[in-house]
Amino acid sequence: MLGRPYALVFTAGNVSDIKAALALLGRADPMRYLLGDKGQDASNIRKGLREKGTSPVIPG
Repeated sequence: MLGRPYALVFTAGNVSDIKAALALLGRADPMRYLLGDKGQDASNIRKGLREKGTSPVIPG
């Protein structure tokens, strides 16, 4: 699924991507890869992805 959201989480405007990412990923369907940017570059996100069998592709 390219370009179409399939999971959605609302947060306040001052909440960083890192804090909301794991909740969002918990709602998403299984995936092989997650393409991210520096906003998702955190060890807990990488660990959570790997635990779900997803390879993170995040510059960092």
